[in-house]
Amino acid sequence: MIEFLDQHALLHISTQTVLLRILLAIILGGMVGFERTYKGHSAGFRTHILVCLSATLIMMTGQYVFEVTGTGDAARLGAQVVNGIGFLGAGTIMVTGRHQIKGLTTAATLWSAAALGLAIGFGFYLAAIVCCIAVIIVTSLFENLQDRMVSFSGYMRIHVVFESADQIADFLQYCKSQDISIDDFQQISSEKGVSALFKIRLKKKLPHAEVVEQFRVREGILSVEEY
Repeated sequence: MIEFLDQHALLHISTQTVLLRILLAIILGGMVGFERTYKGHSAGFRTHILVCLSATLIMMTGQYVFEVTGTGDAARLGAQVVNGIGFLGAGTIMVTGRHQIKGLTTAATLWSAAALGLAIGFGFYLAAIVCCIAVIIVTSLFENLQDRMVSFSGYMRIHVVFESADQIADFLQYCKSQDISIDDFQQISSEKGVSALFKIRLKKKLPHAEVVEQFRVREGILSVEEY
């Protein structure tokens, strides 16, 4: 592979190489970002392309400086990308009113887009293409697998809205009668009724949708949602 790239002058900075790397950054960054855009996340198609393009340009600049001056270290500029992308990724992570963390996967795909750009910028084309395909498989195809794993897990986190605070004690007693352990409990503010977060452990592994429905039909409970 290296011999092939070297024969076609794709390892060193040239007009041909620059255009190829920019095009590849747009394609691979866009492929990762498209999945996020399709699912309605904040950092989507354009953001991932820009991250991948920027990382590619920074890596090419480091290589160009070295080839022109004979001094410098291309990896140093790449290291700054690794440090800096953390701030952008952190901006996509938020904690909802139910203490649910959202945006972790989007932050991870931004990190992946930056890594793809660094690989492309240094001419590591094969790894960039293979990793891009792997990222898309993980973020799209593996989502259903993860949902199935979670839906049959022995642990659940649920958000319950009660008509009054008195109903909480009844709910705890009901869980005990059904052999359901309460590992954590936190009452939070709610616009309607009394809201609480529970982390529960099921002694018998049941589909989570069945457990939620079992709670939802109880008197005094306005809503139940797994988070």
